[in-house]
Amino acid sequence: MTKNRNKSHKGISFKGDEISIRPPKVSQKIPLRSPAKDQKLTGIQKIAVLMIALGSETSASILKGLDEIEVQAISKEIAKMNKVSANEKDQVLKEFRELFVSQNFIIKGGAEAAQDILKKAFGKEKAHEIVSNINLRFIKRPFEFLNEIEADEIVLLLKKEHPQTIALTLSYLEPALASHVLRNLSPAMQAPIAKRIATMNRSSPEAIEEIEKVLKKRLALLSEEQFQRVDGINVVAEILNKLDRESESQILEAIEEENEELADEIKEQMFLFDDIVHLSNREIQQVIELISNHDIALALKGEEEELREKFLSNMTKNRKAEIKDEMKLLGEVRFREVHRTQQTILNLLKVLESQGDVYLKDRKSEEFVV
Repeated sequence: MTKNRNKSHKGISFKGDEISIRPPKVSQKIPLRSPAKDQKLTGIQKIAVLMIALGSETSASILKGLDEIEVQAISKEIAKMNKVSANEKDQVLKEFRELFVSQNFIIKGGAEAAQDILKKAFGKEKAHEIVSNINLRFIKRPFEFLNEIEADEIVLLLKKEHPQTIALTLSYLEPALASHVLRNLSPAMQAPIAKRIATMNRSSPEAIEEIEKVLKKRLALLSEEQFQRVDGINVVAEILNKLDRESESQILEAIEEENEELADEIKEQMFLFDDIVHLSNREIQQVIELISNHDIALALKGEEEELREKFLSNMTKNRKAEIKDEMKLLGEVRFREVHRTQQTILNLLKVLESQGDVYLKDRKSEEFVV
C-alpha cells in the first residue's frame, strides 16, 4: 500500500480536515469548518461530498487534473458514502465558496459594480440617477433563494401550500425550474395554478416578504429532517466511466487492494466497452446501424476476438468486409483515439437505454429465456 502523503496540485492540497491554497509566493492554510456539531467530516470526506454535489461530469473533469494518490483517496471516500444530509451538502458547498472568495477567485458584481461601470461610462451624476431608478426587484428578486435548491425539494416545500401561494412563488422562479415544479405537483392542482399565474395581478411587497419568511422557515426544517440519499458506489461508477481506461484501472486496483468486495460492487455498476459482448444480437444491430464503419473499425482496434466477432457477426457480409479493410488501413493508432471512439459508442448506448431500446445493467449476472 502507498503511504499517505501530503499531496498538492497547482497550489491546492489537502491534509486531514484542512485545505491549503498556495497563491504565488504566499502559503496560507484555511481550515474547513465541520458541517455539523455532532459529526466532524475530514477534509477528504468534504471533498467527496463536493464531488457528489457537483455531479459526475464536473467531478470527472476535476479528477483528471489531480494526481493518482488524490484521485484514489477521493474515489474510495465517495464509494463508502451511503448518505449525505442536505445540511452537510449545503455547508460544504458554502465553505468551498468562502474558501475561493477569500482567495479573490470570485469576481464581484452587484449594485456597486453596476454603479462603478455606469460612472465610467456616463459620469457620477448620471450614474447615480440611473441606479436610483432601477427597480429593487432586479437587485433582489423575490424567492431567489429557491433557485439555489433542488427542484424536488421545492416540490416538497410547496405541495401542501394554497394554490395562490404556489402560483405567486412559481411566477418568480426561473421558467425551467417553475415548469419542473408544476409538472410534479398533483394533476388536480396544475391547471388551477397555471390559471392563477396567467391572471395574477401585482402583489404587495409585504405579502411577498411574509410568504418568503414562511417558506424559508419550512425549508430550514425540511433540510434538518430530510436526508439526501447518495449511492456512493453508483457515483464512483459514473465518474470512472468518464475517465480514460488507464486512470480507471489504477483507481479500481487501488480500491481492490483495500476492499475487494467494494471494488466488485463498483465494477458491477459500470458498463465497459468489453461488456458489449453481453448485449443481445438485436440490441447490437441497433447500435451498429447508428455508427460509421470508420468508428467501428477504430473502436475494435486491439480488442479481443470475441468482442470483434460480436460486432462483425451482426452485420451484412459486405459491411463486414468493408470494416475489416478499414481496420487494416488504419494501421497504428493512438490508444486515446480508440478510447475516445469507444466512449462515444458507450454514450450512444446510454441514450438508447434511456429510450428503452437496450438494457445495459446486470446483463452479465442475469439468465435469459428464449
